[in-house]
Amino acid sequence: MAVIPPDTRQALRAAFRDRRAALVVVLTLALAIGAAVAIFTLLDAVVLRPLPFRDPAALMLIRQTRPDNGAPFAVTAQDYVTWRAESTALISLGAIRVVRVNLGGPSAPAWVTGARVSASFFHALAMPPLLGRVFTKEEDSPSGARVTVISEGLWRRWFGAARLERLRLTIDGTEHTVVGVMPDRFRFPPQCELWTPLALDAAREEAGNHTLAVLGRLAPGRTLEQARAELSAIAERMAERDPDISRGWGVTIAPLAELLAREPRPVLLLLLGASLCTLLIACVNVGLLLLARAVARRHEVAVLFALGASRARIFWQFVLEAELLALAASAGALLVVLWLSDVLLGSIPPALLVRGDLRVGGTVLAFATTVALAAGFTLGVPAAFAAIRVSGADVMRGQPGIARSRGERLGQSLLSAELTLAVVLLVGVGLMLRTFNRLAATDPGFDPTGVVAAEVAPAGAVPPGESARRQIYADLVARVEALGDMSAAGAISSLPLAGASNAHVIAIEGLPERQRAALHVVTAGYFRAMGIPVTRGRLFAADETTTVPGPGVALVNETMARRFWPGEDPIGRHLALFADESTPRPWLTVVGVVGDVRHRGLGVEAEPEFYLPHAELPVPAMFVVARGSGDAASLARALRELVRAAPGLAVRDLRPMDAFVSGSVTPQRTRAALALALALLGSTLATIGLWGLTAWAVARRRHEFGVRLALGADPRRLLGMVFAWTLRLVVVGTVLGFCSAVVVWGLLARSLTAIGPVDPIVLAAVAVLMGALVVAAGYVPARRAARIDPAATLRHE
Repeated sequence: MAVIPPDTRQALRAAFRDRRAALVVVLTLALAIGAAVAIFTLLDAVVLRPLPFRDPAALMLIRQTRPDNGAPFAVTAQDYVTWRAESTALISLGAIRVVRVNLGGPSAPAWVTGARVSASFFHALAMPPLLGRVFTKEEDSPSGARVTVISEGLWRRWFGAARLERLRLTIDGTEHTVVGVMPDRFRFPPQCELWTPLALDAAREEAGNHTLAVLGRLAPGRTLEQARAELSAIAERMAERDPDISRGWGVTIAPLAELLAREPRPVLLLLLGASLCTLLIACVNVGLLLLARAVARRHEVAVLFALGASRARIFWQFVLEAELLALAASAGALLVVLWLSDVLLGSIPPALLVRGDLRVGGTVLAFATTVALAAGFTLGVPAAFAAIRVSGADVMRGQPGIARSRGERLGQSLLSAELTLAVVLLVGVGLMLRTFNRLAATDPGFDPTGVVAAEVAPAGAVPPGESARRQIYADLVARVEALGDMSAAGAISSLPLAGASNAHVIAIEGLPERQRAALHVVTAGYFRAMGIPVTRGRLFAADETTTVPGPGVALVNETMARRFWPGEDPIGRHLALFADESTPRPWLTVVGVVGDVRHRGLGVEAEPEFYLPHAELPVPAMFVVARGSGDAASLARALRELVRAAPGLAVRDLRPMDAFVSGSVTPQRTRAALALALALLGSTLATIGLWGLTAWAVARRRHEFGVRLALGADPRRLLGMVFAWTLRLVVVGTVLGFCSAVVVWGLLARSLTAIGPVDPIVLAAVAVLMGALVVAAGYVPARRAARIDPAATLRHE
């Protein structure tokens, strides 16, 4: 203690003299500061922390923009090759195609997320491997060696961190040599665990098929504006050379760090603002407590004045006491952050953790300390002002002087501000919850009840050919349908709500320009198994999904029918895929129109989509879906056992479709839950603050109430007086809060998808809640006022 300055020692003793009050202060601030620090930890991990690559500011993501709405989209192989050949403002242009692969090797077969990337991809990110090397330009060619680079996690899990020499990995039935291991901090594309050469042959790629992501670095001395101008000029030249494919498509380029942070930043800032509102509410509550303590210590302050202490010294002494309490609370806040770590992780899609995991680093500690110091100053100043305005003469005469009256007026002002903040917070959280409820109630376009789904793919050493694939899935679906509890079964190439677009260039008979629509490959029973309605025409017959050559039929969704055949019957119309840049495949006849399904997410409107029988395009991996009458768990077990028993098949991610639907909004649900927790904490603190100030006011007027009762006043009248005083405070805070909330959330709703426009239902709910707050906070003090013993009051006189 000798090394602690005397003023600090005195402040420590004064701050923790009343241990119960100090504990209340520290716990209240720890919860509020902890909530703010927890949200800031998310913001740091997703937005603020720099990307773990060399010179991340120069790293750009290049995408194309759609002709219909200008939205960013994936890149075609032809465009990528042209950019790489003609661009001088960008260097190390790397192409990426994310895939799901089936692994074989020393362990049982498993599914992992991988990426086929060009050799320049690793040069663009400029992060050296942990072991070995990345693949070379010669290996990144159609005739190159079968090599792969794997993540540190896969290396440890799959190979037990064995020496790199002679490590082999079977990927989709083909053996690859492991040439390098990337460190754990290398997380791009997100969740990828291995990288294989793209081996791009642009001439053999389907024309206009947008499947690539493209990275690049700004060349030394070149600016982002120069790169944009150059790529736009290249896009114009490509549109002139091949208008059918490239007309209307633009180019957008932006820093990768900015794009990764663009979606989560507004929501996280919104949650951080809500947490700071909660902290301010907590500060007002604690400030009222410290204010009451300062008034109660008026005799102590008067003595200090009499002994010659200056007002400035006493002022800073009270501020220092509050600072010490806040710093103690900040230590507890860090424990709150650690306790909430799993909940925080659930609010972030893993794809956003490119910068690294959640951690309490220097930035977070600096934020926690800054917030604690600011909170302590905010708490200490009102109490300090109340303390230094004590009248020594009034104290010596035993009179309350101006300290109590001014303290009460200051307390009322602080409480009005607290209630205003609480209303703003409650309205914002209500709008967020309403928006989430609307999203969760969105019709996905299918009936998930009683449906289970699993991703299935061949797992043999030799990948099966197209004929074998047709037979494999025809047999599998037939066996699933034969199970006793199953009423329908089918398969599709990409499951709804998975985020896949699968856009393809197509020709529409009668339209001169090429069009784009999303393609899905299905078996005959898929639509019945998923409960997707057919609105016109018919579905595929059973033999149409297995017969070779195929019958040349297709189904379209309602959005595609409206866009390409407005006001007409699409049944009997024709469309075609493109085999290459100039040659369309045979015409396909539209035989039916099915309902819209949200493949890209509940919050994304359905796009034009068409469905082909599996016989037309026998893709290797499919999602098998089955509808049954039993419970979901037993259906899932039966489907898993059946697939495992099938020769040469691997299964992953087997879940009820209800879980897929629920999982698609898990981040939004967790964020809404965090916001609700902040609102509950803020409203609870506001209730406690109102109750404390009401109880203090009743205690000050105890003598007055006793005299009124002695003169024959009705106790119910006193009850009404206390409730009226409490109601007046709440009404002022609520009106100010509503006015502030309409302005604040009305402006934010224009730019944030996480909240909707100001909703009268939310305002009404908050008004009811504030009315309940009046009852909760005013009842006990009012009952105490009505039960004052008049005789005891008169004896005291």
